[in-house]
Amino acid sequence: MTNPFKKNRRLKVAVYCIITAATFWFFNAMSNRYTTEIDFPVRYNVQGDQELISSENQILISIYGSGWNIVGNQLGFKVAPLRIQLENDGEYHISTKKYTGDIRNGLVGVELKEIITSELICNVQKSSE
Repeated sequence: MTNPFKKNRRLKVAVYCIITAATFWFFNAMSNRYTTEIDFPVRYNVQGDQELISSENQILISIYGSGWNIVGNQLGFKVAPLRIQLENDGEYHISTKKYTGDIRNGLVGVELKEIITSELICNVQKSSE
């Protein structure tokens, strides 16, 4: 008669080996360099008697870097948001190309390849208070 505990023990060893191999594969893959697209956050500063009615709060960009740095930037751990000052009320069409340096400075450990979103549109109006 076969011992059922030997089969369970072999299965456990096989599962541990698979988990160990997957862990090493994951860490190796994360150290490689990749190009991907992420959303870069945008924050608007408006004057005291004005309010932001509608806005786009993200810029789509393409970046290049190691898997760990890309994940950190994508989750927002390492990203300083782009700050845009809005002076008067009205509709704004903001070209993202003029903020290339600010976006590049807001990224940590990755290289900015391209700004995909070419324009941000937002509306500001005087407060109704």
